Amino acid sequence: MTSTPDITMPYQYSKEELAFLGELKKRPDFDHNIWSCDELLNLRKNIRQHYRKVQKGICAFCKEPLSLQSARNCDVEHLIHKSGNENFMFEPKNLCVLCADCNEIKRAQEIVGDIPKVVKGKAVKYPNSSDRFLIYHPHYDKWDRHIKKFNKIYVDRTKKGSYTIHVCKLNRFFHEFDIDEEYVSEADLTDLMSRYLNENDALKKSTILNDIRSLLNNF
Repeated sequence: MTSTPDITMPYQYSKEELAFLGELKKRPDFDHNIWSCDELLNLRKNIRQHYRKVQKGICAFCKEPLSLQSARNCDVEHLIHKSGNENFMFEPKNLCVLCADCNEIKRAQEIVGDIPKVVKGKAVKYPNSSDRFLIYHPHYDKWDRHIKKFNKIYVDRTKKGSYTIHVCKLNRFFHEFDIDEEYVSEADLTDLMSRYLNENDALKKSTILNDIRSLLNNF
């Protein structure tokens, strides 16, 4: 049974916006860098406001709150990176909004050229189904079918969820701070996560992770 995706209303361009984009794409300097030009300031604002609203003020990847006014914690994200994929730069289903932390992680990957693969095979036309994507796609997927979140803890429920957690570094909090019961109230889950984070043996970590998944499926 197919579940309703998290985003069901992609951005719809006005006639004026479509005409403007048509002219923009004819320019000899058209590439992925044009996304940041001043001429697109109002369009970016409109897209940001649309996805901020349909995402109910929540980051598409980490599900933490976005800023409701400032653009500083509500960045427009290209699910398939715009670098090398200019044809998808304005595709509505390729767009969503992220928090500043998730966006910074994705941007850093692009800057250093370490862009993770997100699509199976080569996409000539924009993929129109969930199974073409290796990463969670808010226009095609339901987030909580792939990832379980308790406060700041993210645990995968599927292979796609695991890859999304890895690519977006969703458990970044625990790379900086020790786990604390302030963040997780469930005692059993707290104990398992503490053991997982402190375990160095790969086999034991895998066993603990399976216990976590089993526990989460019971909630």
